[in-house]
Amino acid sequence: YYRVHPLQWGDRLLRMRAAGLNTVMTYVPWNLHATTKGEFNLGGPYDLVNFIQQVHKVGLYLIVRPGPYICAEWEFGGFPSWILNDPNMRLRTSQYQPYLGHVKEYFSHLLPVLAKYTYKRGGPIIAFQVENEFGSFGVHDPAYLEFILDQAEALGDYPFFTKPANMGSSVGVTKCRSRSDLYEGLLEAARFDRRILIERGINAREIEVSVLGNDDPQASLPGEVCPAADFYSYEAK
Repeated sequence: YYRVHPLQWGDRLLRMRAAGLNTVMTYVPWNLHATTKGEFNLGGPYDLVNFIQQVHKVGLYLIVRPGPYICAEWEFGGFPSWILNDPNMRLRTSQYQPYLGHVKEYFSHLLPVLAKYTYKRGGPIIAFQVENEFGSFGVHDPAYLEFILDQAEALGDYPFFTKPANMGSSVGVTKCRSRSDLYEGLLEAARFDRRILIERGINAREIEVSVLGNDDPQASLPGEVCPAADFYSYEAK
């Protein structure tokens, strides 16, 4: 929504629907909605609620990736520039409380709005991804991910999945059915990989396809992942 002019949202969404797609994903860049410290605005040319409503109108589902870090080849990964006014600022860590305070304030404005448009409440949002590519720079900080999930509880109920980042989409370690399960799930996932993914469980089908080669890539036929049990553990896979 932030890379396409609002007057073109409806056209682009209809084209996606006509092409046979059923779901659109979007990041939410923090720095577009909080250009000044202490202010937060979801309106104007980046009217996120309007975009969500248009997605719903054309009959698509929506996956939202609110960050706080989004990467997305976007300036500063979506962080607002004013956050660096603090000369001691440390980002994406549980070890610096001023940073966590900024994230908490940002999510306190954004997440309740998103929660109004989840599928359970009649909206198009079927899933959320919090953070992005965490651990890719060699940092191991489960407490930070736990903090992010604390904020994300406003979005709805469990389950979440925790799993190693490099093990494939259908591989998991722990299915967390309660808040108390989450910490143990993070520790278990860290046994296999220093990069950890946390996904909210959704009732859906999983389709996979393999692509081999660069100069002359060959793709396999798409196939449905059908685990024998409710959840693929690392050992089972």
